[in-house]
Amino acid sequence: MQQYQVCSANRQGVPNIMHLNFPQRMLKIANKTRWLIMLLVILMIEISPQEGMARTQIYSLLILAGIYNIAVRFIPWQKQWQDGKGYRICYAESTLDIVFISGIVYLTGGLKSDFFLLYFIVIIFAAIYYNPVRCFFVTICISLLYILIGILTSSTYSLMLPVFLGRLPILFVIAGFSSYLTKEIKAQSEELTLEKEKLQSLVATMKVNLKEIEEKSKALYELYHLSLKIGSTLGLEEQLNIIIDVTRGFLKADMTTISLVDEKGVELKVCVSKGEFSGGILARDRIKIEESPLGSVVKTGTPLVIEDLHKAGKYSSGQEMSSLIAIPLKIENNTIGVFSCAYAQTRKFDEDELNFLELISSRAVLAINNAKLHEEIRKLAITDGLTGLYNYRYFQENLRNEIERCKRLRYGGLSLLFIDIDHFKQFNDMYGHQKGDMVLERIGMSLNIHTRKTDVVARYGGEEFVVIAPGTPKENSLLLGERIRNAISEKLFSQEEKTHLGITFPITVSIGTATFPMDASNQEELIKCSDNALYKAKDAGRDRVVGY
Repeated sequence: MQQYQVCSANRQGVPNIMHLNFPQRMLKIANKTRWLIMLLVILMIEISPQEGMARTQIYSLLILAGIYNIAVRFIPWQKQWQDGKGYRICYAESTLDIVFISGIVYLTGGLKSDFFLLYFIVIIFAAIYYNPVRCFFVTICISLLYILIGILTSSTYSLMLPVFLGRLPILFVIAGFSSYLTKEIKAQSEELTLEKEKLQSLVATMKVNLKEIEEKSKALYELYHLSLKIGSTLGLEEQLNIIIDVTRGFLKADMTTISLVDEKGVELKVCVSKGEFSGGILARDRIKIEESPLGSVVKTGTPLVIEDLHKAGKYSSGQEMSSLIAIPLKIENNTIGVFSCAYAQTRKFDEDELNFLELISSRAVLAINNAKLHEEIRKLAITDGLTGLYNYRYFQENLRNEIERCKRLRYGGLSLLFIDIDHFKQFNDMYGHQKGDMVLERIGMSLNIHTRKTDVVARYGGEEFVVIAPGTPKENSLLLGERIRNAISEKLFSQEEKTHLGITFPITVSIGTATFPMDASNQEELIKCSDNALYKAKDAGRDRVVGY
């Protein structure tokens, strides 16, 4: 909405024009009114001609007025007002109308002419175009012209005086009343314009607020469904990705990251991240706590808001991001990670945004905690409580999967090692079950040390252990068995430990190996073949490795 403006900028005495479009509309109305006046003049001189009327001169005057009225339609009104020249059009219109009507009055009988009333229209438009002083100036000009017409058309002073005394005051009354009424109308128009602008501004604000409310409602709706998903699914990465998406939709972050503190507590490992900065700290997979503003969140356990990172001291250099908000992820008052939103441009954060991030961070903590509990439960279900190795159930499941994979990929053999502690019952009888458990723990540790990461080590039951070695042909399985046997017989306990524990009993193992598919065609056969090889090792004197 455009404001009312003064077209008289930098010009002394230029009239005070209203709103940019208002005088243009009035000029168009004046143009149409002029056509009506010309039509009225033609009708009156044709229907009721007066004595001494100069018809030829009147029509000539009407033709000139018509030509002007046509030409004025091609004036670029908008450009005239933008150039500050609109007042000239107003002056030209008033001057033309005064001359035109005065000519009509003069040619139709002077003081006897009824067209004197047309002066009222000129005065009314002058009141609209100008301020009251200018309007009265126009009225004075009209009065002087009318007096001149009276002098030119009347022979006696006694005839003119009553007409002047009767009609000229009416012109000034019309001028005063029109100026007052126009002033009030303009004031009301300005008030209406201001109220309209306020209303439009309010509507625009309401639209923005409504959009924000809709976005926040959508985010809260997604947050509600996220809570349901956290309770129904155990996939941590899937949950965190949903949390990231909801957060980015609500906070419009350029990059959103969930980072978890590593085991040593010196780095943040980026768990889930969406958005991208080509450089800077958040572009890394691992973030050193001492080098990042996120480190202060880990250390203090309190949220961090930086509206202009370039003015943030030691963290200001080398950062592509400009604003940052970070919330600690806590479990039982221990900070386990950081939830952060970064922005390329500086910005301020309102309370609703901070509250939302804290709320959704609590959902992230819940998801992480649930996943950790699930992982702990899963480990309890598949691991042996004493040795920490996989249990019999997991061994069977993994062996079945590895045989299927071996069939599918046809790699160089799948070997299975059965390991049994020699004379373990006698050891327990001599030293007690507590030291027997210690031996089982140490053997479990030794097996983990001397096997590959791809191998699966499990406690089969009692004093028996198994090793699943994918991609290991028969001859290599024998070498692996020897390496395990030597490590257990020579390095399970140091001499100092044996002396301290009072152990003199030799601790050795017997190992039997079999390989799929050379020795067996399925899971049951492979277990049976490895077990048979183990019994051969025992029958041969124990403390040895035997292949099937």
